Amino acid sequence: TDGKRWMIQGLRLEASAGGMVEGQLAFDGKAELKGNLKSNLDPKGLAPLFGPGAVPFWNSIDFQEAPQIDLRVTGAGTSSDLVRLDGKVQAGPFRYKGVEIADLAGDLAFANGELKVTQLVVHSGGGTGTGELVYVLHPNAVVFHGVQSTLPVREFSPVFGEKFRKTMEPYEFVDRPNVTLEGKADLESKGRSQLKATVKTREGLNYAVAGKLLRFRNVDTLVEIEGRKVTVKTAPHAPGWVMGGKVKVEVVVHGGTQTQTTKIELLDVDFDPLVQKYFSNSGYTGRLDGTITLQGASHEWKKWTGKGKLEVRDGSFPGLGTFEKTMNAPAEWVGLTDQNAEMDFELGEGKLLVSRLDIESALVITTGHGTYDIVKDELENFLMRQNLRGPAGVPFFLVSQMFQYEGNGSLKNPVWKPRNFDDEKK
Repeated sequence: TDGKRWMIQGLRLEASAGGMVEGQLAFDGKAELKGNLKSNLDPKGLAPLFGPGAVPFWNSIDFQEAPQIDLRVTGAGTSSDLVRLDGKVQAGPFRYKGVEIADLAGDLAFANGELKVTQLVVHSGGGTGTGELVYVLHPNAVVFHGVQSTLPVREFSPVFGEKFRKTMEPYEFVDRPNVTLEGKADLESKGRSQLKATVKTREGLNYAVAGKLLRFRNVDTLVEIEGRKVTVKTAPHAPGWVMGGKVKVEVVVHGGTQTQTTKIELLDVDFDPLVQKYFSNSGYTGRLDGTITLQGASHEWKKWTGKGKLEVRDGSFPGLGTFEKTMNAPAEWVGLTDQNAEMDFELGEGKLLVSRLDIESALVITTGHGTYDIVKDELENFLMRQNLRGPAGVPFFLVSQMFQYEGNGSLKNPVWKPRNFDDEKK
């Protein structure tokens, strides 16, 4: 050195615990820094080269074995904001944000407060991730380009930031899905994320809808994070499978208000397991179609509001008690026992408010309206009346209006009592 220019040749630093850094560095005293470094030490020893903005990154990583790092150093000065690092890294095993990572390899470049890794290959939890990412030191964020992954989503999601972890937390994947990622994840959780992902899995996932865990199969979903808004929906023309039928779902979570809107379309779903799941009743049959819209706090389904329309084809409804027998008896005489039903409803505070229920068997039409408390499993003043179908029902219409039944109690064993027309006016 002459006081301005300096050169370090044959640099070699050895750690008492093993491993070393070796290389050379030179500075012309004006605006050119160059050199190279090779290291098999814990890279936290090189942290000063990345500047103070990299402190959160180094604090979140813990190497169980020292990685192999080969760097070329260039720059217009010796301060961290003027230095550029290019090279390769091979690491593993290590922990990042608490996630166990078996190994990682890639080409890296650091300049202007950004750490870019290309040709990235990472293994964790039996899966693999590839692609390109940019770690931005300020504001703290990760940008993903062309990332493809079979990594375990819930276990690995903390790597992509707290927002993505919370987004994927409700989804319990049965296997390791195929995932793609594109966009920016805000690691400071300040609503700056702009991220798109696709998630595909044949074995499916478990997801809670209105307090009940459902198994969805052949899942092909799109995930979009825009600031504090998260949208998860089935891909167009690719519905998932649930309870023997198809389902289309769109869930929009508004992070600022911690509320969500859920839209569900059911296509040819098996009615019996659905009733068993939500109402613990068996013996129901039929194929279910319908649309349902729900709104409310993300984790308080009992306070959700919503509305929907359901249709059951070729069904049987033993929960109607004496009505079910009444409808089936004449139908059995002609060899037809299947019933069709339609229901319009609203949901509020854990109660189904049924504005219209129509059930048709071969010879009988049953209509009704009332309230069902889902939480308590109780019918509340549920009114039903019947009449014969077609021209034969015309002379009996007035009679059906005068004599109707009121249902109360559990759906498993409701109690139906006659209620005449005058009672309705009281």
